[in-house]
Amino acid sequence: MTCIVALRHQGKVYMASDSIIVADGVVTRNVRKVVSFPGFVVGFAGHFKAKNILDELRSSQKIGKIVSAIDARKFAKKVFKKLKVEEEGNDSSDDEDDSVSLLIATPTNVYEIDSYLSCVECGEVSGIGTGAPYRDWE
Repeated sequence: MTCIVALRHQGKVYMASDSIIVADGVVTRNVRKVVSFPGFVVGFAGHFKAKNILDELRSSQKIGKIVSAIDARKFAKKVFKKLKVEEEGNDSSDDEDDSVSLLIATPTNVYEIDSYLSCVECGEVSGIGTGAPYRDWE
């Protein structure tokens, strides 16, 4: 279960996350779930493939600034489009939930965006998570 939180306090925005991933019964620790871009940071919850896509976008140097909810939604659309393309090339037929939510923080604003591209500008505190139930991995 992933948890990403953002706090706006005295004109600054702070973001943090947990750092554990459980996949196929294997626990991995110290995983970054927040990716920094020039002028904003993005936290993700859901399918871990989003991290690879965010890292790729960060390396591309083709990302503009985010100054509004419209900009945040456009950025998320790029992420979700790349995730969809990657999934189409995957022959996996399992019923794994591939949904992803993003929490995007600029120095002054925080936006929550889900895989339906619903974008909400948040107040002082916000958070996203997978909400996945605990499973006893043997």
